[in-house]
Amino acid sequence: MTRLLRAHRRRAPLAILASLAVFGCGGSSGPAAPAPDPNPMDPPPDVPVAVPSRGTAATFDVATWNIEWFGDAGRGPSDDLTQLRRVRDVVLGAEIDLWGLQEMVDGTDFTALLAELPGYDGFLADAPIVQGGAASYSDFNGNEQKVGLLWRTEAVEVLSADIILQENDYEFAGRPPLRVRVRTSVDGVQEEFVVLVMHAKASTDRESWERRLGGSAALKTFLDANHADDRVLVIGDFNDDLDESIRDGAQTPYANFLEDAAGWSFITRPLTDAGETSTIGYDDVIDHILGSNE
Repeated sequence: MTRLLRAHRRRAPLAILASLAVFGCGGSSGPAAPAPDPNPMDPPPDVPVAVPSRGTAATFDVATWNIEWFGDAGRGPSDDLTQLRRVRDVVLGAEIDLWGLQEMVDGTDFTALLAELPGYDGFLADAPIVQGGAASYSDFNGNEQKVGLLWRTEAVEVLSADIILQENDYEFAGRPPLRVRVRTSVDGVQEEFVVLVMHAKASTDRESWERRLGGSAALKTFLDANHADDRVLVIGDFNDDLDESIRDGAQTPYANFLEDAAGWSFITRPLTDAGETSTIGYDDVIDHILGSNE
């Protein structure tokens, strides 16, 4: 599970209370009948897991999460139902206002997840609301990894959504970034900003590193040309670290953003500097949140 990474702004407090009661009535004469053996074909009981809050009443909280092959029956976690339930538990418990999601495969499972998340809404990159989404994420066999957005409706209003950098589809491994313009309303103050959800090319081989490098160059050129004066957050699975690359001996492919310290800063840089990791299998932080100077 990817570490929850947060950027902060103020928001109003939120309280969630759930309770379950089971009642019995009536009496009986004689011993109770033995409980039937469980049917092995029945789904396992739904026992929610308590997850401590990461969001606070004083902050607007943003997270990125690569939910490994979400809803794919053949890859990722073998039990899709348990995966869905645990994602639900994390979202409800963590109380994050806006999530950038990666490796979302099954749209039906995502719809089922939303049904388990009162007070939240969301969409994946191929949704009708996303301009260019169906063309960029068009694997109708249902096994394509997609990026997506999930948010608390009390805190976020989505204004528009589209896919950018389709011409750099190769550099982004067939997963061009999702751009969403949102409006937040916190303590009566409204602000607009742009969120980009990205999932960079994975792996440590030279070709993959070069594709991440090309994607990073294209992304910065696009942002500097189109959002020079906007509040921008780029959140997602960057598939590389910041102090050095996951490819041995190579420079981080995101040096272009690091060198423009006046315009951009990685909010997740302290995790890299502390030697943290953001996913099982790597000794590096490969999931990041990047913010513009605005």
